[in-house]
Amino acid sequence: LINNPIVYTLDVENDLENYENYDKTGTQGIEVEYLVKYSKWFLDFSYSFYSAKDLNEVIPYSVEIDGATNESLLKGSPQHKFSLKGAYNFTDHISFSPSFVYLSERYGYIIDDQGQSKTDPTLLLNAFFLYKDLGFKNFDLGIGIYNILDQDYRLIQSYGEFEAAEAPYPTGGIEFTLKLGYRF
Repeated sequence: LINNPIVYTLDVENDLENYENYDKTGTQGIEVEYLVKYSKWFLDFSYSFYSAKDLNEVIPYSVEIDGATNESLLKGSPQHKFSLKGAYNFTDHISFSPSFVYLSERYGYIIDDQGQSKTDPTLLLNAFFLYKDLGFKNFDLGIGIYNILDQDYRLIQSYGEFEAAEAPYPTGGIEFTLKLGYRF
């Protein structure tokens, strides 16, 4: 719970940016995590759920669905999140680590001049290969692929109605990484 939050607002008619204090905002929810760990592999599953019902009084953060305010949701935030990550050690030197993140639909200002919109649920799939002690002790090589499914995942702002400045921040499409490291 946050009391007296300072909230950015925009007066579209007068093209004025403001900061206002509201009474409170907050969420309550639950997160469950299950971890299985063995010598060659591990899995980590988590589920998160939140509700803003009776806690959010910041009108710009509220979500309207079919003309009615859904008090449980906040703009820009998925209400449900599933995560599965793990690793498998093929040898003492070679490992593979996949991860999956599922985010439920989110609401916010996504497209200019169309008001509040809803995103589809998003599945982010990542993989990372690591080779330890490559050539000599403590020198590692990692190769990663992120957002393998090339999902259109954007960071949605909780404010701003029809201005490009408040459009969601894009994230990368498919991303490849090469990591060289030395462990001291």
